[in-house]
Amino acid sequence: MDSSNSSKMNQIYTTDDYHDNVSDYFYKDVCQDCFNVKLRNSMTEISLVFYYLTLILGVPVNAFVVYVAGLKMKRTVNTVGFLNLAIADLLCCLSTLYYVTKSTFNDHWPYGSTMCKILPFIMVITMFASVFTLNLISLDRFVQVMTPVWAQNHRSLFIARLSCAAAWILASILSLPFMMLRETYTENNKTYCLPYQRDDDSYKLYGRLSIIRFVFGFLVPLICITTCYGFIARKLGRSHFHSGRAFRIMLSIIRFVFGFLVPLICIITCYGFIARKLGRSHFHSGRAFRIMFAVIMAFFLCWLPYHILRLIIMYGEKSSSSVALAVNPLAVSLAYFNSCLNPILYVFMGQDFKSNVKLSLRRVFERVFSEEGTQASRSTQPQHTHSV
Repeated sequence: MDSSNSSKMNQIYTTDDYHDNVSDYFYKDVCQDCFNVKLRNSMTEISLVFYYLTLILGVPVNAFVVYVAGLKMKRTVNTVGFLNLAIADLLCCLSTLYYVTKSTFNDHWPYGSTMCKILPFIMVITMFASVFTLNLISLDRFVQVMTPVWAQNHRSLFIARLSCAAAWILASILSLPFMMLRETYTENNKTYCLPYQRDDDSYKLYGRLSIIRFVFGFLVPLICITTCYGFIARKLGRSHFHSGRAFRIMLSIIRFVFGFLVPLICIITCYGFIARKLGRSHFHSGRAFRIMFAVIMAFFLCWLPYHILRLIIMYGEKSSSSVALAVNPLAVSLAYFNSCLNPILYVFMGQDFKSNVKLSLRRVFERVFSEEGTQASRSTQPQHTHSV
């Protein structure tokens, strides 16, 4: 490895995979001439606020969602999807203890190499499980709009459960390499939990894994979701656009999305088209669509900075990766924070807030997870809820 790559490896390996794990010693030693100390300290302080909010709000609220959707409601395709998402979010919120603990001990890792592997592993697997679940829900919406008759006959609890299980299995497979690479390292009487081992091969492997994580954890899901809603927009456009101009604008937006400049515009626009087809009254009562719009938008807004900074840190120039390292704590805390947003979105997007305050929390979530909005999207004929 040449001197520049060697310097880059030294810079990167001290950066934790999920938060800023660089001690003051490494921080002053690496890229001392260009690293913005004030920026890093400011980002770290702000990130702590997000971590504590995620832990304090996310754990009890997601646990309550699991309780309501898992124990108090009939099993439906909707509740299976939301329950799966809530379990992933709950585990992700619990894994913030990883960062809080290290902050308490001033970046010293007191729990040994085993926990150094397990806690970050939870973060990666829940990230993959969340995005895969969002993809499954998007595909479910796609099938309901594009092939309503087939969806009515084949959309079942068994397929929903099997799909969620497959999502967790695939998430585990993609997460294992990140766990295997982790190790603890002791220097100056402090132990650090590092994202990969201190050798050139581990550095290169970690770089490849970062690309895999970006592709399967963000890019492929983005393409899948935008493709689903793009086809929905195309189908609805044939009968509901009064001129070709609006449809051409929609296609341009989709192309812009596939160019990876503004990924959320396509999702927002597609939901507008769905609202046009269902009608104002149906859409306002179609809670599932509004909720998933908000959940998907929140997911990509929270995770986009994380994935972009990961790639800059690994493959950017020395100066740009230094800035990325400084901003990284905030990006990681924002990714964590997404896990406590979803239950909040269930309440505020599920129905009118004035109605929510009159109901118990359990009743709020029961209304949110109902199949009413899903049924409205299939057809005008009466539909059956798949329940046990």
